[in-house]
Amino acid sequence: MMDNNLKRCREELEMTQTELGYVFGVQKATMSNWENGYSVMPLKKLVKFSNLYGFSLDFILRLDKNNKNYSIK
Repeated sequence: MMDNNLKRCREELEMTQTELGYVFGVQKATMSNWENGYSVMPLKKLVKFSNLYGFSLDFILRLDKNNKNYSIK
């Protein structure tokens, strides 16, 4: 489940759902659905998010529960 870490990553970037939605070409409601687990962010967008902002896919997807070095600041 990636809902909490997607939101955590966005908050670390100090971006709103609207701002990040603009980057991905989606509405704020879509970002909210991804963050709350109502729908799943497409793999292409996950990879783009990871590449643009430096968060590992393992961390975003919560596969690496011990990854404490998630911050890009």
